[in-house]
Amino acid sequence: MLFTSAGLLAAEDTLLDAARTRTIAPVAVAEFDWTAAAHSGPLDAGQRALAREFTTSGTLLVVGTGPAGAGKTTALALAARATEHAGGRLIELAPSATAATVFRDAVGVPAATIHSFVGAYDTHGDATPDSRQPDELKLRPGDIVVVDEAGMAGMAGTVNLAKVTRIAERHGAHVRLIGDDRQLAAVESGGALRLLEREVGSVQLEQIHRFASQNTACHGGVAVTGPPHERTPSDLRVPGAPDEAVSSQARRAG
Repeated sequence: MLFTSAGLLAAEDTLLDAARTRTIAPVAVAEFDWTAAAHSGPLDAGQRALAREFTTSGTLLVVGTGPAGAGKTTALALAARATEHAGGRLIELAPSATAATVFRDAVGVPAATIHSFVGAYDTHGDATPDSRQPDELKLRPGDIVVVDEAGMAGMAGTVNLAKVTRIAERHGAHVRLIGDDRQLAAVESGGALRLLEREVGSVQLEQIHRFASQNTACHGGVAVTGPPHERTPSDLRVPGAPDEAVSSQARRAG
């Protein structure tokens, strides 16, 4: 027997609507390509495709998934630089203050906990030059809010994810959820990442980088999923495909 509530169902509807809502993309494709060309360090096709979709998609909410070690931080660092080049900011929301600090140091972007971000807007209202939110959390048009570990329902919470999405939409910002949809849910109501992946699709990282031996790593690049009735065999996996082919399939996931 499954139990839910009217509030949880409304939050799920908010997220699904956002994942189907088209707006102006925060970053132009040409700006992303310029930033990616200047990127130094390893970057596989899957990481590039995720960063490209997160920045150049006009969809209000986009989902990215991948297991631990798949290079999500590297992909988000590229997304952050491309967003900054376009005049916006990437702001990360993490499940804990420790995780936010680690991400801030690794990527060089503003970071906070999900609860502190929602609490600031609940307390002070929408962001204005005179409002009392921390300056780094005052959203502007063109900003991208990335919710990390969004698959951990007990940490993020579907209701809080919906609140973040509504706040971002009011300010002309975009929301990107990233995490591992196979993580176990905890105490808060959740499952939003799996719901969104099933209903509207996601950009998936599959290649594991955090292993000393490639024999223990999962091989592949990026897997793109969409609603089951829209999937074709060519949509599922493109290991070793050229960047443009990967990006083309990634855009279809939104």
